[in-house]
Amino acid sequence: MNQTAFWNVTWGYLCVQLIGFFGLVMNVLSYQANTNKRIVRIQIFGCLFWMVHFLLLGRFNAGAYTAAALNAGGLLRNCVFAMRPRKWATHPAWLYIFCFGYVLCGVLTWNGPVSLLPMAGMVLGTVSLYVLKPKLTRRLGSACSCGWLIFNILTHSIPGAACETLTLVSIATAMIKFDRKARPLPE
Repeated sequence: MNQTAFWNVTWGYLCVQLIGFFGLVMNVLSYQANTNKRIVRIQIFGCLFWMVHFLLLGRFNAGAYTAAALNAGGLLRNCVFAMRPRKWATHPAWLYIFCFGYVLCGVLTWNGPVSLLPMAGMVLGTVSLYVLKPKLTRRLGSACSCGWLIFNILTHSIPGAACETLTLVSIATAMIKFDRKARPLPE
């Protein structure tokens, strides 16, 4: 490979990673919002950045196309969840529609067993958002993030791996803070 081609590939790869970092920033900023509606709206932009990131990352690693398709589904999910005060958006069928859609995305973009990781992550993530029980949401969310973390490492998504690492630290902190039962002091 000549030097010009090397730099074109390198700069292209760096730009793909930069787009992913915008997705990471949107995810982090979303949890600073004070209403569920604002959280979901900011995450819509995060899904857009992640979708583009993984779509472009597919040039370097074909497994990333599964994540691009799943983030497109996540974008649709968040658009529906942003409308939750409306009766149609609160219907329980959405849980099954989105879970089926994620499995379908995984099958249509199949790139071997690695495709199972983000597919399972999106299904678990959707269920965790649906149950509305913080303790269960955190447990399912940690399993979801573990799958995505492994996938991001395998597909060389640096911002994806960083995002899931931050998410796991946040979940662990919340589990320690909120989910542990108070232990009596020894006598």
